[in-house]
Amino acid sequence: MQPRSESGQRCLQFELTTNPRARIHAYRDHLGNVVHHFDIPARHAQLRITTEATVEMSSAAALPDSHPSDHCGRRHHHPDARETRTSGR
Repeated sequence: MQPRSESGQRCLQFELTTNPRARIHAYRDHLGNVVHHFDIPARHAQLRITTEATVEMSSAAALPDSHPSDHCGRRHHHPDARETRTSGR
């Protein structure tokens, strides 16, 4: 549930709470994800898990106007594009 800090984003703050309350433990797995685990041994009718995070995003690189495969003799139209035709009169 915790956002990763990697290319384009950085997790500045993260909080995980449970109701009923539990002591929450965390470790980093072999892929770099933070894994949280907890135990609620008492009987309970409902479990609520709440997370809150503050993530800083860097600006994304600009996308090109076209993809190199668009220049292989095929015409591609965006589904929302409107085609305008003019009359030869």
